[in-house]
This record gives sequence, C-alpha cells and structure tokens, in this order.
Amino acid sequence: MSPSIISFPTIFLISSIILFSSPKATVAVPSLVQKACSNYTKNIDEKLCLSVLESMPSITSTIDRFTLTIAIIEAGISNSTKTHAHVVRMLGRGRPEERGAYKVCKVSYDQVVTRFKSSLRQVRSREFVSPTYELLTASTDCVDSCESALATYKVIDRVLMRDNKIVTVFGISAISVIDDMVQLGSPPPHRR
Repeated sequence: MSPSIISFPTIFLISSIILFSSPKATVAVPSLVQKACSNYTKNIDEKLCLSVLESMPSITSTIDRFTLTIAIIEAGISNSTKTHAHVVRMLGRGRPEERGAYKVCKVSYDQVVTRFKSSLRQVRSREFVSPTYELLTASTDCVDSCESALATYKVIDRVLMRDNKIVTVFGISAISVIDDMVQLGSPPPHRR
C-alpha cells in the first residue's frame, strides 16, 4: 500500500471520530432552553429569557430536564442572593424617602431566596408539585411587592428593576421545565 493513498477504513475511522466526538448536548439543550422560555410567554419576556439562560454555561451544558431545572433554580438562587445584597446596601445608603421601598424589597427578596432554596431541595428530592408553587410565589407575588414599592415611593433603581425581571425568568422557566418533566413522565428515578 502506498503511503500517499488513504484507505477507506482510515477515512471511516477519522469520520467516525469526528462525528461521535462532537458534543451531544449542543443539539438537544437549545431546544430545552427554548421550550423553557416559550411555554409561559405571557409571564416572561421570551427574548430576555433566552438571553439570560443561554448566557449561562451551567444551564446550557445540561443534558436533560431534571438537570436543567436544578441549574435554573441554582442560578435563580445566585441571582436573587446578589439582588438581596444590593437591596440591603441601598437600604443603608438610600435617601430617607427611598428606604420604605427598600424595606419592602428586602422582605420580598428574603422570601425569594428562601422559596428558591426550598424549591431546589424539593426538586432534588424528586418532589415536583410544591416547587412550582414556591417558584411561582417567588417570581410573581414577591417580585410584584418589590416593584409596587418602587413605584409607590418613586424609586428608580435600574439594577433592581432589571433583577426583578431576571428573577421572574428563573422562576417561570424552571416551572416550565418541571411541568414538561411531569407531563412527559420523565423525572429520573430517585437515586440512593
């Protein structure tokens, strides 16, 4: 066999390596993320949802609905914890007329963080009913209280206003994935 001639088995082997070594999650995950963002479009801005979720490697690297749910909730905990810290800082620094709004938002974000953490524990335990209630309350009622306080006290805090929308993205998109998982009967078996 001449060294300049590449044999069919060599071509097949190289093609197989290239084909089978490409990441599998790259094909499936965007559809999972897209579905998470498109199920409840009257509750969240789909473009913002895609922008937020697709910018996070911990979310885009997931391979199934269960791990996607956990990744979204963990990101929600991280984001809401940072937002809570921002609210506490502003409560200490804000003008006296703004403090009323920040007090309400602090209580709201105390609840958001608590409810996201509770949801994460429940999902990890393969409990899928209660987390949807916790996530819904965190991303609607709690956020709405904060937004109402900002409006009432005429406080313009762009960081907090943006983060209120992002918390809603995390909560509603996680609910969407949980709903899909339950409807499809695809929660993974409990591992001991």
